[in-house]
Amino acid sequence: MYANGWHIGERTPENYAHHAKKAVEEQGYPALKCDPFAHYEYSLTDDQIQEVADLLEAVRDAVGWDVGIGLDCHGRFTRRGAIEVANALEEYDIMFLEEPVELEDREVMADVTQHVNVPVATGERIYNNETTEEIVRKQACDIIQPDVTNYGSLQDIQHAAAIAKSRYMTIAPHNPNAGVSTAASLHLCAGFENLEILEHMSRDVPWGDEVIQHEFEVEDGAIAVPDEPGLGVTFDEDAARAHPGEPKDSHSLFDADGALKRP
Repeated sequence: MYANGWHIGERTPENYAHHAKKAVEEQGYPALKCDPFAHYEYSLTDDQIQEVADLLEAVRDAVGWDVGIGLDCHGRFTRRGAIEVANALEEYDIMFLEEPVELEDREVMADVTQHVNVPVATGERIYNNETTEEIVRKQACDIIQPDVTNYGSLQDIQHAAAIAKSRYMTIAPHNPNAGVSTAASLHLCAGFENLEILEHMSRDVPWGDEVIQHEFEVEDGAIAVPDEPGLGVTFDEDAARAHPGEPKDSHSLFDADGALKRP
């Protein structure tokens, strides 16, 4: 497992180090993922790269070099900007660079993958095996990241893993989600021969235990696959209805002026 959502509060080396140490030592995660790039887009200046480097150096000092560190770029960089960032941060032994550029242009993603020494991961916005096959065929990444809440079916994700395996690539399912998604992802991962690692949110909403009555505890860097019937978790529909989702402006494709926003 790797932890997402472990960093909260100020974007400072001290705060990053504090929360990284808690996730590793108190919660037992063997790897972490974060987006240390703030609001920066397209490319970074030397000073901005140094800011990010200072954060990663603090995390490395706090957790050591045996802990994996993944960086989520959210597709924000240009081709040149992504390559510059990867080369500048390579020394911190990055586990993977997630979505350094927009996935919609497979050729650019493939070009970045071929020009950096950091493993490139992508796939949270892949919905079917036709797209996965194209990405794998073009060698547009090193690790595929299908999300069980987006993909066609559980069986389709099994096929996606096999497609990746045929070209010596690994799979690390995208899972910044709640208990049902985590349970389904655990069952899938148990059958992957080419599993890299699975994402898990290290923090949950206060009422999360009311909706999913199951403890996902990290032990020895892993979470046990639930062995009860079905996905192995109990879903309380009434509890879920008591906490409906709230629309957020960030979910709109358009800004206040009607212009298309970047994802």
